[in-house]
Amino acid sequence: MIKEIEIGDLVRMARNPDAYGKRSVLVGLVVGIVTTESPGFSDWPILKSAVVEWTNGVETVSGLPVLELV
Repeated sequence: MIKEIEIGDLVRMARNPDAYGKRSVLVGLVVGIVTTESPGFSDWPILKSAVVEWTNGVETVSGLPVLELV
């Protein structure tokens, strides 16, 4: 069984065949989880995304399918 990404997990961008199959070396810490159940997303299907603080200091919101656990 694959573990779902949660707050406090270390992640990186998943391997992308369109990017020559290279694996990202940049690691980030999941500092939050947001869903489309939040206000302002009432017409969207329920999707989860992770708020990730990367080691280079940038904070992004990334969909869970594009992340993998380190």
